[in-house]
Amino acid sequence: MKFVVDQDVLKDAISWTAKTTPQRPALPVLAGIRIHAEGQMVSLSTFDYEVSSRNQFAADVLEPGDAVVNGRMIANICSRLPNQPVAIELKDSMITITCGSYSSILPTMNLSEYPELPAQPPVIGSIDSSELAKAASHVALAASNEGTLQLLSSIRCQFDSEKVTLIATDRFRLAVIELPWKAQVENEVACMVRAKQLVTLSSMLSGTGLAQLSLTTDESADNAALFGLESQGRKLTSSLTAGDYPAVLSLFPKQTPINAVIKREDFAQALQRVSTVTDRTASAIRLSFYAETGTLRLEAGADADAQASEEIECVFTPGDLDLSAGEPMVVSFSAVFLQDSLKPLESDYVYMGFTHPVQPAVLFGQDSPEAEPNQNYRYLIMPIRNV
Repeated sequence: MKFVVDQDVLKDAISWTAKTTPQRPALPVLAGIRIHAEGQMVSLSTFDYEVSSRNQFAADVLEPGDAVVNGRMIANICSRLPNQPVAIELKDSMITITCGSYSSILPTMNLSEYPELPAQPPVIGSIDSSELAKAASHVALAASNEGTLQLLSSIRCQFDSEKVTLIATDRFRLAVIELPWKAQVENEVACMVRAKQLVTLSSMLSGTGLAQLSLTTDESADNAALFGLESQGRKLTSSLTAGDYPAVLSLFPKQTPINAVIKREDFAQALQRVSTVTDRTASAIRLSFYAETGTLRLEAGADADAQASEEIECVFTPGDLDLSAGEPMVVSFSAVFLQDSLKPLESDYVYMGFTHPVQPAVLFGQDSPEAEPNQNYRYLIMPIRNV
């Protein structure tokens, strides 16, 4: 194998592909990138039995061939090469990289041990790549970080003829985002994708325009159940998580007679300031809603600990809640969960709805105090009791 290519082309292709090489591979060969040169094209691919990537670029191929080389090592080298043509050549079991006066030699890995890449699943529709990446990163905040809970550390991807719905929960909160797309399916289909993988793969294609979504949920001896993304000739797949969520969307109440409308930026900044006196991993924020004064008081800390408080404006509707004159409705939440709930919001206001102070609260974006809540993004959060 021998080919010559511009440094910027090689750097871009190698660095993109290396993002899917595992840091702690089950087998050493899985940390490698497979390089295949044929015709006037060079193909790069990775596969660790869970995630695969492949892309290609045009090059002056002098000798066809295949090799597997450590992905992070070759990406590190290519990112520092001078802006000159790069020659890559396979000699015996070594790869030689030459660029100007620079030269390096890397050992190759056993090609026969490298797994065969899975076929790309059938296309089910297309979606804006940047919107998908943004939505995946926001929903993933509600997924569990415990690796032993694979189902709760996964995102449910739900597809119908009109929209894509991403759902994540760690049992204490629930995030839902709906996105428009161009569907090639009529009936609803769904799958579970690990949150970290969906965030990584979608971010790798962010900014490339429309990305094709592909899916196969039927697993057989010859085919794995896979979720796939493709844009501008770059292809990615991820294995699916077995199982499914229960009907979690039914947890959202149909009506929230107790509600508050708060300016989003004021709420976010006050949360950040008040929570600085608490332990981030186990911090609780007490929210006191006052209907008569139109204020929300945020408090953190206990009597013997550091404390902080702040008041901001708030339009609070107590509904049929039995409150004495001037008495607030008090409820506590995880500070981290509250801050995460605001990150996806792009509207000027936040709508917080309750059926009862001890029941889960829902959050939506809202363009103005008089507008209807925007339910394309929904967040449900459990209160903390006895705080």
